[in-house]
Amino acid sequence: MNTKKNSHYQFTHELIQQTMARLLEKNELKDITVKKLCAVAGINRSTFYAHYESLYDLWADIDSLLRVEHIRAFDEANVHFSNYMSLEGLRVALDFVYRYRHFYRWYLERLSTAEYLETMFNEVWAAGPKDTEEQRTAGLYHYLFTLSGAMKVVERWLKHGCKEPVDMMAELLTQYVTPHGHFQ
Repeated sequence: MNTKKNSHYQFTHELIQQTMARLLEKNELKDITVKKLCAVAGINRSTFYAHYESLYDLWADIDSLLRVEHIRAFDEANVHFSNYMSLEGLRVALDFVYRYRHFYRWYLERLSTAEYLETMFNEVWAAGPKDTEEQRTAGLYHYLFTLSGAMKVVERWLKHGCKEPVDMMAELLTQYVTPHGHFQ
């Protein structure tokens, strides 16, 4: 039986996610269909629907997958959470967003920014320093305030085809954060 704990099921589930991520690097979301995804992944439509009810369900899964990959990108670049809004931190973030720009352009237009940012904050904070509840709350509000504006800038950048280079956008955004990109 093909259950969620079955290794073949897990392999196919990851294959579907990875195929969608690859397609998102080069295709507009509106151009990705279940038929196209299945052809690229080498699976049947019935296999897709055994894993997901729709592309929307897959996109929610991709969001979670990209969050983990985004955090990994910061780790690989040795950018500490407390310095995420530094020039280097913004370069890492914007490089990642640019890589998956077709997904993020669609996604940023539809998400509840505060809800998304708080979820992201909680995931990242859990892996970061263990501060007091007061420090955590202050950090959350700073994060929401700073990133809400940054998200709108990035949303516009994506909407207009990412014409400005990543380095230029990172430098522009660092002008609007606290000194040295740290929490205060």
